[in-house]
Amino acid sequence: MSYGNIFHVLGLHMHQPPGNLRLLIDANEQEALQIIHCYDRATRCAHKFPDVARLHIGFSGILLEQLRDRYVVDRYRHLLDIPAMLESYRVAKNIEFIGMGYHHPVFPLLPASDWEDQLVAERQLLEEVFGQVPKGFYPPEMAFSMDMIPALVKAGYEYVIIGEEHIKPFGEACDHFQPYKICYNEACITVIPRHQAISSAQANSLEVYSFANDVPYEVRLSPRPDAPRLLTTWTDGENDKWFRQMDEAKGFFGQFFTRYMEHVRSARYPVRPMFASEFLRQYPAEMTAQASTSAWQEWQGSDAQKWAVAKIREVSGRYHRVKSTKVSADVQSKLREARRLILESESSCFLFWGDEWVHKVNERMVPAEELLSKVEQVAPSTSTLSPLAQPVKPVEPMPTSAEKPIDKPKPIRPVSKAPALVKPSESTVTTDEVKPVTAPVGEVSPAKTASETVSPVTEAKPATTTQVTEVKTPTKKVPEETKPVAPTPTEKPAKSSGTESTKVTAAAKTEVKVETSKPVPAAPKVTVPVTSPAASKSASVSESTAPATSSAASKSAPASESKVTGKVEAHATQSAPEKIATHPPKTSDVPVIPNESNSAKKNG
Repeated sequence: MSYGNIFHVLGLHMHQPPGNLRLLIDANEQEALQIIHCYDRATRCAHKFPDVARLHIGFSGILLEQLRDRYVVDRYRHLLDIPAMLESYRVAKNIEFIGMGYHHPVFPLLPASDWEDQLVAERQLLEEVFGQVPKGFYPPEMAFSMDMIPALVKAGYEYVIIGEEHIKPFGEACDHFQPYKICYNEACITVIPRHQAISSAQANSLEVYSFANDVPYEVRLSPRPDAPRLLTTWTDGENDKWFRQMDEAKGFFGQFFTRYMEHVRSARYPVRPMFASEFLRQYPAEMTAQASTSAWQEWQGSDAQKWAVAKIREVSGRYHRVKSTKVSADVQSKLREARRLILESESSCFLFWGDEWVHKVNERMVPAEELLSKVEQVAPSTSTLSPLAQPVKPVEPMPTSAEKPIDKPKPIRPVSKAPALVKPSESTVTTDEVKPVTAPVGEVSPAKTASETVSPVTEAKPATTTQVTEVKTPTKKVPEETKPVAPTPTEKPAKSSGTESTKVTAAAKTEVKVETSKPVPAAPKVTVPVTSPAASKSASVSESTAPATSSAASKSAPASESKVTGKVEAHATQSAPEKIATHPPKTSDVPVIPNESNSAKKNG
């Protein structure tokens, strides 16, 4: 690897749903303050380092439309001068603007006949606001399919950023540090791999020193370590807490970006920022590949989401059947308004992140259908219909699950939630995806508290119902209404031991026989009353995670849980009371789980 051959494309993705900036300032001014300063902070920091900083910023058309809304400008004036901020972007020479589609649509789910309008409308607005025509494209929700290539090329795009896992070179594994050329139906475009691990770190807590060590390390392991290397990282610019941090010194731009640029200025840093378009001019893509589209062949949306997509296709098809007809100016205005409603309904916010926003599609489809009905009444015969007209297939009424209204701003995008657009056998990672880590069986999850107990069992099994068989001893029974009393804070817990029986003691010891039945869902917290007459206090037995003693159990991700039922009759003893151990195991007993929020490190 030669020093100085690693170049970095750093991108930020900016988007808000239709009308969300109005809702934010009216419903939650603190969150509105955090978000609006995310947009301002990017351009301010770019202006601080005009000689070395290179940023790629993508604004959805609907976000720019809101930032130019007079109502929004006035309502946010005490927080930020929005027109001045937009002008700051316009004059910046070290920002390359990126397209994504006007309404942030999930392109593979929508009618191809709508793609051109989404692409062209946003490019025109970006040029109007910033004086720059975008050359690169970042697919909303990282949703890309090869049949998008002709539309992207026709719209004027030269390159597209896609997930590294979707690039499939011919005859070799994907080199994550170089661009590829992909063709579809004689149209070709350059694709640049987005580095998933370092992008995830960029969204959370990227350290400038680990970045300087990890990137060269990965480059040395790449297929062509001495060739020009292109690292591409991309995240949302306003949806993560690190970007929303109001103390700038503790957020992305203070903790990482500023220090990064200062090191680059010193000329002793192994990575240098660069525009993607500039890199491609100097080192054009030579190797060819194809992009996997299997993740979009089967969509696992909810019933409400599937209804919304079908409804959009139906109404869009009606529009294309009459859009080229010659009608009066008044009818043409109705047609344009119907078109606006259709395109706005295609926002990924309404279709991709759960059912609570699906009703927003119906709110736009109803008036769009009414307008199209008026146009169809005066439209000429079908002989003059548009060649893009799609067959109209009426869909069923909207499911009740999508009827609940919502009048609150869209929350932070759930980064730990896997996208709905994947096959059961495949794994697709989005811009903001962070997979939760589940502790192995027998280990204490960080989420567990000290009050939760650990019950040893012989081997890991699915969640089962554990029955406790009564072991009768000659003793006087206490009435069943005796209420259990939680252990006092001053009492020290004793270690639990044994692998073939479960101890339940409170001034008494009892042997219990454990029987398992068929798997059932995880049980709620259950209290077992102790019936010994000498017991002045009773212990509460909580749902616990059991350690595994076999190698197979140690590989099991979900922890087995036990539901304790039945009663225990115990013989009173003179011994000191024992309590179920509630303390967590020692640190040395818990496996160290790599933190994916930092820059990825390879195990050499």
